[in-house]
Amino acid sequence: MKIAMIIDAWEPIVWWGQIHVRNICEKLIKNKNCEIDLFVRSLKWDDEKIYNQDEILLDWKLRIIRCGRVKHFFDFSERILSIYSIFFRVLKENKKQKYDLIHAHTFLWLLSGKLSSIFLNIPIIATIHWANLMDVWNKTFYYFIEKFLLTKLKYNTIISVWSSFLKYPNVNKNIVVIWNWVNIEEFENLKEEKKEDIYKILFVWRLEWTKWIDLLIESIKKIDKNILEEKKVEFHLVWYWYQEDEYKKLVQKCHLEKYIIFKWKIVWDDLIREYKTSDLFILPSRTEWFGMTIIEAMASKLAVISTKCGWPEDIIENWKNWFLIEKENIEDLKNILIDFITWKISNLDIIKENRYNTVVNNYTWDIIGDKIYNEYKKITK
Repeated sequence: MKIAMIIDAWEPIVWWGQIHVRNICEKLIKNKNCEIDLFVRSLKWDDEKIYNQDEILLDWKLRIIRCGRVKHFFDFSERILSIYSIFFRVLKENKKQKYDLIHAHTFLWLLSGKLSSIFLNIPIIATIHWANLMDVWNKTFYYFIEKFLLTKLKYNTIISVWSSFLKYPNVNKNIVVIWNWVNIEEFENLKEEKKEDIYKILFVWRLEWTKWIDLLIESIKKIDKNILEEKKVEFHLVWYWYQEDEYKKLVQKCHLEKYIIFKWKIVWDDLIREYKTSDLFILPSRTEWFGMTIIEAMASKLAVISTKCGWPEDIIENWKNWFLIEKENIEDLKNILIDFITWKISNLDIIKENRYNTVVNNYTWDIIGDKIYNEYKKITK
C-alpha cells in the first residue's frame, strides 16, 4: 500500500503528534509492508539549523518530503502558504507512483490533504490529535477555523485520539476512536537512578493557560515551606513554548524560584531521563485530549496526579492508576501534593505497578498500529 501522509513537521520534534507519526510510519512499513511519502514543512529552528532536504529512510520505504520556504515553526503566514506548497507537491509525487490513500494530521494540513484527495480522487483519513480550541476557546477566530476543518469538511474516516470528539455535531459519520500509545522499550532500556535526597515533581508540555500552570503555582505557594524544605522538593516544568515569561514572573511574585525549575525543549532521551528521575507527575489541565505525558509517566512507573479534564477519566480504573482531582480547586491540589510529598498515600507501589501494566497491555505501538492499518484497508477496498 502506497500512502501520502501529511503533518506540519518531521524535525525538529516540537509536539507529540510528530512522535505519533514517527512510530506509526515505522510500524506500517515493518509490519504491513507499506510505502509512505511523508509531506512536511521546511523549517529552521532556534539554533538556526535548517531542515529543508528530503530524506529516504527505513529501507527506502519512507520518504521525508519537505515543502515550501524555510521558515521558523511558528511563522503563521508560512503555515498558511504551506497548505498550498504541500498540496502541489503531493500532486507532483503522485504522478511518479499513484497513492492508495492520503492520511493527514491536524490542523491546517487537513486542508492540504482534502484538496489532494479531491484532485486525485483517492480516499483520505484525518487524524485529530486534539481540539482544545473547540473545548475552551468558543467564538474566537481560531475556534471557527478548527471547527470548520474538524466538523464541516468531509473525510472518508476520522481517527480521533479521544472519545469526547464524538460529542460535537459532525458531517462525518465514520469517526473511529484510537487512543495514542508509547514505545515501552524506550523507557525500559534507559536506566536512570533517582536522587534520593530530592523529591522531584514533574510537569511536561506547553506552558499555556489550558494546562493551568497558574493553578499549580498557586497551589505550591500554599504548601508550608517547612514541608518543601524538609523533603527537598523540586518542581521541574519541562516546556516547549508559549507563556514562559508570564509564569516565571508569577513564580517570582510567589517567591518560589527555589522550588520551581523551568527547562526548555529538551531532547527525547533527556525527557525520558526527566521521567525516570522523578517521584511524581502532575497534569493540572483545564482540558486534555489524549495525555501522552500521562502515558509516558505511567511507562516510567511514576505516581500521577491529574485534574478531571476530559481524557484521564476515560481510562481510570477503580482509582488504581492515578489520582484525579477537580479542576479549578487549588485547595484539593495542594492537599494531594502534600499527601504525596509526605508519603501518606497507601499502597503506592501497587498503584504504580497497576499503572505500568495498563500501559503495557493497552498502549503499545503494535496494538494500535494494527487498528490504523485496518482503517486503511476499509477505505481502499
